[in-house]
Amino acid sequence: VGDKESKSYKLIYHNVIFSPDSQKVAYAVSQYPEAFVVIDSKESNIEGKRYEDIITPIVFSPNSQEVAYIASKDKKWFVVVGDKESKTYERVGEGPPLSNPVFSPDGKNLAYITAKFDQIQKNVNQFIVIGDKDGNWYDWVYSPKWSPDSQKLVYLAKKDERDIMVVTDKEGKSHKEVGSVIIPDAFKFQFSPDSKFVAYGYKSGNEFWWIVRSVE
Repeated sequence: VGDKESKSYKLIYHNVIFSPDSQKVAYAVSQYPEAFVVIDSKESNIEGKRYEDIITPIVFSPNSQEVAYIASKDKKWFVVVGDKESKTYERVGEGPPLSNPVFSPDGKNLAYITAKFDQIQKNVNQFIVIGDKDGNWYDWVYSPKWSPDSQKLVYLAKKDERDIMVVTDKEGKSHKEVGSVIIPDAFKFQFSPDSKFVAYGYKSGNEFWWIVRSVE
């Protein structure tokens, strides 16, 4: 940091992350058998805050005061925010059951995607968690994005071969035409500055267009 080198570790996970105010840097490291986060060369030294694995990237809060990341311990996975851990989730399939932690613009809420095995349907479902509240279950969930006023979270969900835009558990119009798909990577969800409308890209066959919907 600056003109000083950090301490060396057995493994550094991916990239260094700068805080929004550019005053801090954070990265995850491994000193087998422990993994932990380093912020401004200070290791996580709170008792119990050493983990078996950490999934990056690390996410800074908008005010640069906290970081969020996914970690595992005792075969359980959870999200860490500052010195607090979320409820735990079990691995389903090959990968970790959590992904995409994202702070609201005001920094008061954190949302992330998780998955659980449905014992009745015998398949894996995904859903959004906002704070400690679980959202509706879907076959897949993609691309969560907060509104500028931090009051709404929009994401793409797939259920019964339909693509659905969901706004904080309120489902919008679904798209079921053959060959159609909402495209979260090519056409990112875009909120209007007043948080009343959201736009997204849509494809059917060989045609593409934008859809603008009210989220009031």
